[in-house]
This record gives sequence, C-alpha cells and structure tokens, in this order.
Amino acid sequence: MRFFPLFVAVAAFAASAAAGDGTDEIRSLSVSTASQCVVRNKDVLSLNGLTDLSGEAAEVLGSHGGRLFLAGLRSLTPEAAAGLAKHRRWLFLNGLKELPPGVAEELSLHKGWLSLNGVTQVSPELARILARHRGRLFLDGVTAVTPEVAEIFAMNRATELSLDGLESPSPEVIAILKRNPKIILPRQVR
Repeated sequence: MRFFPLFVAVAAFAASAAAGDGTDEIRSLSVSTASQCVVRNKDVLSLNGLTDLSGEAAEVLGSHGGRLFLAGLRSLTPEAAAGLAKHRRWLFLNGLKELPPGVAEELSLHKGWLSLNGVTQVSPELARILARHRGRLFLDGVTAVTPEVAEIFAMNRATELSLDGLESPSPEVIAILKRNPKIILPRQVR
C-alpha cells in the first residue's frame, strides 16, 4: 500500500469540495470565464474537466491566488505553461504524462508547489530543466530514475522534490538521492 503525504489528501478534499460549484464541469475556458472563475474561487479553483487551455486563459489562471487544480489537461503548449508558471501557490497538473522541453522550461519558472504526478519518466534533459524549479516539486508518478538523473536531482539544493513513487530503486540510486535531504523518498527506502 502506498502512503501519500497529508497535503495530497487535504488538497484532494479541498478540490472535491470546490467541485460543488460546478467548475469541474467546465470543458473549455474562455478568457472571460477564466476571469470569473478566478474572482469567484479565491482559495481553491478546481478545473479538472478542462482538456485544453489557451495561452490567454492560462495567463488569467496564473493570477489566481489559491490552489489550482487542472488534472484534466493531458498536454500544454509552451504559451499556456508560461501563463500557469505565474501562479504562486499550489499548481496541480497531474494529468500531464509527458513534458516536452519547451513546456518544462516554462513550468520550471513556477515558484510555488508544482505537482506533476502524472509524469512517469524523467530523462536527464528533463531533470536538468525541472531542477531549476524554485518551490516544492512532486514527481510521485516516477517509478524509476537512472543514476544520472539521480545525480542531477541530488545536486539541486534549492528545490524540495518528492519522488515518493519510486519502486525498487537500486542501492546506487538511493545513495545518490539521500545526499540531498530535500528529496522525499518512499518510506521503504528512507
């Protein structure tokens, strides 16, 4: 059984509570609707029904001052990622399975908690980009990392990183990651 950090449970509860306002039913988002959602949902904005997001609407969502849930998004353009990167609190993009370099570059500029738990693989190139993030980064969908990726993450002391989904990491990878006390590892390897 996998244990999730307490904040994930609290955030999921808050998102489900916010969904009662109908925002999770929104499938497409105009700039006008995005503005209304930001104004009406100050603490938690859950738009998990969105499957597409324009750069203009993302720019508006980037001004939201609370937790922002966008689990329905399966991809982002670099322009949309740039708008969302302006968000300064919790940003949940757990529907993204892959991060093209241009999108990752933009999201690395985000300065709050960034949850990318849908991402399952991290290349050295992606690790170098994500290591620039200044905040807490969640990659709990990643089940394995190479020693090279572990080295990149271990060298970054500015970002707290959760890799709680690692399954059977090698002793070499564990030793490398443990050099950085800001990396959260699964219970069985702590």
